[in-house]
Amino acid sequence: MTDITIEIDYGEGFERQIKSGTADPIVVMSVYIGGKEVKKADSFMSRTIAELLEAVDSIFAGEKQIIEYTGGPTYLVFEPRDEETIFVTGCGGYEAAHNPEERLSIDTTAICDKRAWVTELVREAEEYREKILNLNPELEDDMFLQRIQASIANANRYLDESENKPK
Repeated sequence: MTDITIEIDYGEGFERQIKSGTADPIVVMSVYIGGKEVKKADSFMSRTIAELLEAVDSIFAGEKQIIEYTGGPTYLVFEPRDEETIFVTGCGGYEAAHNPEERLSIDTTAICDKRAWVTELVREAEEYREKILNLNPELEDDMFLQRIQASIANANRYLDESENKPK
């Protein structure tokens, strides 16, 4: 299984935004696959996490998916490799995200197990949502947090189905 880590900067900036009533803070997310940093960028994080979770359907269907980080913009691209793995690429520009021929040496690609990616994404999304609600429980009904919660349930369904799938 591929070693995958998703880290969100839960520092003072995050706390300040959440306590002021923002449920979609601008913070940095880093993605590491196999010990290599694939993407580090800032974005409206609730929106980005929701979009990453919503991409699970496409990832398991073997379809390309492009997630735009708003702080740039930069992109995280998921491309099919085989039944169990995907290519994950951090791209610095629109053309590179949409056309692999346009990628530069700074655009980093890693091979990733689908289940491992979704497992780590769900773990981080649950932690993210919990941290927000611990800081500001009044955000419970925020549309982004509701979207994240529903998408976590959907991602867990895919994990359950893929685990029980005959090999």
